[in-house]
Amino acid sequence: QVSMMKKRIVEHMRTLGFVMHEETEPELRCSMTLTARVVWSRLPERRQPSSAQLSHGSHVVPGFQAQQVEKLIGHAVHVLLLRRELLSMFRSLYDFVHAQYTTRQRLWPAAAREAKWFSYLIHLCRADLRRPWNFTLSISEASLSGFAMATRSCTLSEVKSLGSFSEKSRFVKGSHFSRARDVLLEGLNPFADLESVKPISLPVQDHFFIRNHQFDDVPQDLLRKEDWNVQCAAYLQHAESISILEGRGIIASKKRKLRNARGFGVRHVHLSDNMGMTLALTKGRGRSF
Repeated sequence: QVSMMKKRIVEHMRTLGFVMHEETEPELRCSMTLTARVVWSRLPERRQPSSAQLSHGSHVVPGFQAQQVEKLIGHAVHVLLLRRELLSMFRSLYDFVHAQYTTRQRLWPAAAREAKWFSYLIHLCRADLRRPWNFTLSISEASLSGFAMATRSCTLSEVKSLGSFSEKSRFVKGSHFSRARDVLLEGLNPFADLESVKPISLPVQDHFFIRNHQFDDVPQDLLRKEDWNVQCAAYLQHAESISILEGRGIIASKKRKLRNARGFGVRHVHLSDNMGMTLALTKGRGRSF
């Protein structure tokens, strides 16, 4: 039954456009889960801290190892990708993992509080992947003195073609390494070859990522000035980072579009010329705050 259910889920996810990988067939005799080693012929054995216990970790004895918390955070992040704004709740849990990685300890009160938030907010982590598109395309621009937003109407095919590409797919990794550090240190061993010692200042490497030629830019026909209508503009009195100002313009644009009930329950496409802010919103978090 588990195998049949897994196949149904995989087939359904593929119909929604997801690429499935790392598929494994369930074991017939026993299976390792995040919380227990399940032996199908008898009750689960070797109980480990569960996500429910993690939510009340300040009362659990003798505590947790950071590796266990790290795994649970990884599963939580994977689930919350449907509602990326919920990822902002985690901070102390990351600090706990970093500070207590090799020791067993009770969860800090702040970390336990974040775990409890997750146990409550996971019920809101829902998304309709088949929602229709909003035909109104929006764009925003910001400077050190203010921001403005404009809209225009588009056809369904135009909106779908823009919304089907994520800005983070503009570039792809140009090496078989998964991390830039591995690419930089490829073949270098200062203990065996002193000539491979790197200087303090390194030249900028441009082979980490390469341009994705399958990524389509926004057509110039959709950017004609006469087709756009300015909806709002505002002056800003306090100096802030340009990323923050661009973010304020994007948020103002979304608030403006949601004044209309036709903006509810649909997918929106918004354009911005700030790649850093666009990638931060695509990922659901950023370093500037």
